[in-house]
Amino acid sequence: MSYISGLLVDFKRQYQDESPYYRIILNIVSTVIQLFARVHVHQKGRENIPQNGSFLLVCNHRSKFDPILTWLSLKKHKLVYISKPENFKIPVFGKVIHRLRFIEIDRTSMAGSAGALRRGTEILKKGGSSVAVYPEGTRSLDCNLLPFHAVVFSMASHAKVPVLVMSIRGTEQINKNFPWKGSHVYIDFIECIPPEWIAQNGSRKLCARAEKAIRESLVSAD
Repeated sequence: MSYISGLLVDFKRQYQDESPYYRIILNIVSTVIQLFARVHVHQKGRENIPQNGSFLLVCNHRSKFDPILTWLSLKKHKLVYISKPENFKIPVFGKVIHRLRFIEIDRTSMAGSAGALRRGTEILKKGGSSVAVYPEGTRSLDCNLLPFHAVVFSMASHAKVPVLVMSIRGTEQINKNFPWKGSHVYIDFIECIPPEWIAQNGSRKLCARAEKAIRESLVSAD
């Protein structure tokens, strides 16, 4: 069914609305992957997740499993990821995420990056979905936090939405443990930074605050 559904998606079209049908497909397939890999997710700080309205989610990045387990943990918020071009070339999956308005970013081009951030801002302003981004820009292969790019935080400033700061650890072990044993993943919803604070302090201070919070969360857990 997911294969047939993927064939119906037009890569040339920029979709404007969320698709409940394709979101269900994404969640079902992701749940099967989680169960098959025997991944146990432990969450902390869910009281910090905004109950209403859109938000910008920022998090550290260690593994290809990071987004899968994150969008499953935040199903209600219909996350739209800013993602690298390679993910859109994956058969069927690439079309599903395109239909769900995931945003392709060309990190080699300033114009391409700016366009992706504008698209993210538009989705946040429209409401109904939240946007997720990895401020490091890529996965940290040694699990040490990489420097954050402040420009991605401008989406929250322009859209006047809060920023949900999250850390994730343990996903880097999933490939190593499979298939012989399961894995434990720890998600910490650290804090939600309100738009009023963002308006007063700007993207650079916002970036520094989020980076510091994630770093402290990871250090305290180790």
